[in-house]
Amino acid sequence: MNKEYLGTLNILVNDREVNAPEINNVITQNGRLVRARLGIHLQPKCVKGCSGLITLIVQGEKKELDLFAKQVTKYKYAITKLCLISKVK
Repeated sequence: MNKEYLGTLNILVNDREVNAPEINNVITQNGRLVRARLGIHLQPKCVKGCSGLITLIVQGEKKELDLFAKQVTKYKYAITKLCLISKVK
């Protein structure tokens, strides 16, 4: 049996109004790995070309989580950081 990990996947999305739908599609496709989600508008008064930060609490096998992060990273307007914190017993 493969070990499961708990961690975060942080996604910085530039020009979120335009690019968020593609990122949300990838998140939906990997929804079984997502335990919780937090979205923050980094520039609350921004009207156009705004950035946003999405933090996901993720759980799954390391291979699955790495693939999830890679799927998001392929978009040049998204910067990702996967941080695996603990093995789940």
